[in-house]
Amino acid sequence: MLKVSYFYLLGRSRKGFSFHLLNFKFTIIFLFSKINREEEASMAASAYVLVNISGPQTKGAVGKIRKVKGVKSAHIVAGPFDLVVFVEGKSQEEIGELVISRIRKTQGVTNTVTCFVVG
Repeated sequence: MLKVSYFYLLGRSRKGFSFHLLNFKFTIIFLFSKINREEEASMAASAYVLVNISGPQTKGAVGKIRKVKGVKSAHIVAGPFDLVVFVEGKSQEEIGELVISRIRKTQGVTNTVTCFVVG
């Protein structure tokens, strides 16, 4: 009885009300998802930092870099670079600051190249 009165007050049939409610739920879910994705994109950034380290200081530098807040992993590699570091931060600016103020200033680091993840 109460449900029928509710439909009556809205001026909709039960079928019309159900469709309206379903549409409303979809809109809310869609908007919530969109807001979350935009917020996530503006708040999260990640990058691979390619690092050159001078000869004998590699292991010491790697240990120091791994302890830096924001560094998720650091691997010694073969090739034109000595180390590949994966970092995460709230923004690209934060990652840039981390690379300049912490990674580049680590003893033994001679060069860095930062590659931001875009997808």
